[in-house]
Formats: sequence, structure tokens, C-alpha cells
Amino acid sequence: AGFPTITPDLEAALPGRFTRDLAGNLTAIDSRPLNFERYQRQDLRTGLNYSRAFGRPNPTTGTPLPGQPGSARPPVPGGGGVMIVTGPGGGPPPGGGGQFRMGGGGPRGGGRGMAMQPGQGRFNLSLYHTYRFEDEIVIADGLPTLDLLDGDATSSRGGTPKNELQAQAGVFRNGMGAFMFANWREGTRIDGGVGGQDLDFSGQTTVSLNIFVDLNQRTSWVERFPILKGSRLNLGVNNLFDSRLEVTSQGSDVPLNYQPDYLDPQGRTVSLTFRKILF
Repeated sequence: AGFPTITPDLEAALPGRFTRDLAGNLTAIDSRPLNFERYQRQDLRTGLNYSRAFGRPNPTTGTPLPGQPGSARPPVPGGGGVMIVTGPGGGPPPGGGGQFRMGGGGPRGGGRGMAMQPGQGRFNLSLYHTYRFEDEIVIADGLPTLDLLDGDATSSRGGTPKNELQAQAGVFRNGMGAFMFANWREGTRIDGGVGGQDLDFSGQTTVSLNIFVDLNQRTSWVERFPILKGSRLNLGVNNLFDSRLEVTSQGSDVPLNYQPDYLDPQGRTVSLTFRKILF
């Protein structure tokens, strides 16, 4: 693993990696990568998901069901009209969580149930909370343990937050859709960081947005412009509100490499992607 952030605990665990002069000033660091004995982590993750179809079904329009002409996936054996919807670009939705499965694994008493029928759209909401009880690194037996929840760190972005929230929301219909992803991290700290000063890292909320159009499903557009067949357009905005991590230190200046523009050099990024299948 890479060399962790310098703290008194790290120096106590690896005194041979640090060189000080007679006055006690740090003059050199051997920052070669380390092999840790073990990594101990315990956390609790809870979440809620809600998804529902909307709109009036129309068998003659909308996205064809799997197995019908023009569908992107083969029918699922015993799937009862299952439709698998992916995120922008044809892969799993950004932010993890795998694919959204539209519909159930067969009849469920209510007939169609929550399955998305041709011509309908769907929206989904999810919220997850993670609470971390333990996040420690044991460099070697007999050496001090690095507690990433309590003052130690392995990167310049601070330690591990005890609390973290992740939210996702999405809506799509007839080949058009939008997904929003938000993440909040609780603030952390580094005890006795660079220069022997304590560093406080602010909490941070980041929001990303993806809007996509599956042009292959816009029949009138494809008829007018055949080149659009098998193509997809995606607009993505990462860090929509240009959130930056703030580092403060009581009674002293914050080191240059902890300034916001060094920690988050990109800030908000906007991308426009056009993809096309060559037949």
C-alpha cells in the first residue's frame, strides 16, 4: 500500500522511516510503499429503495419487451416480462448498486404488478446510510495501530468518516431519462499532521447528474436522420455545485498541499458523450 499520511502514531510505529536532526526537526522520510499486517473494518449499512412505473401502457409504442423485435436483451427464462434497465452508456447506473430490474420474477398475485409495460416510464429513489464502528490498520503485530476514525489517515483527504449518506434518484421513459447521485461525508481530522499541527477536514456533499437520450427509441428522429440509428447521447455533470473539501488548523496556517484547489483540482466537470453502434 502507499505510504500513509504522516502522524505521530505512524512515526511511533515506523521510527526507522523518519530522520530528525539534533533539534528534533524532521529532515527526511522514507516513503516507500508498505505491506500492512491486516486491515480491520466494521460498519453498518442500511437503506431504502422505492421504484414505481408511471404512465398509461401502450403496446404499440415505448421500449419493446425482451424477446420482441428491436429489444436489446433476450427474454429471461421464467421472467414473466422482466425488463432490465441500465444506466447511461449501457452499463450499470453510476454510483454502484448494479442494474435496475424492472418487473418481478413472474406473476405475483396482482397480475402485472410493478412490471414496466411498453409506453410506460419509471422513477426510482434510494437512500443509504453507513455508520462505521471500526476502521484500523495494523502495520505489524506489536506496533501501534492506525485508527482511521480517530486522527490517522492514509491519504491527503483526511481519515475515514464515521457517517456517510448516499442518495440516488432517477426517472426515464421512452428512451429518455435522468439520474441524480448525491453523497455526503462527515468531517474528519488528522492529529499532529504535517508540521505537527492538527488538521480538521470539513464534511462534503457532492452531487452528480446524468441526462441521456437513447436516440434509437426516437422513431421519428431516426426516420428523418438514419445516422441516429443505434446511437445514444449523454450529458453528465460531476460535482454539480463545485463542492470543495476545506481544511482548517487552529493557530497556524494550513500547508499548501491541503488547499482546496490542490485537493479537488477539477471541481465541477461537464461531459457530453455521443455513442453509436456501427452496423
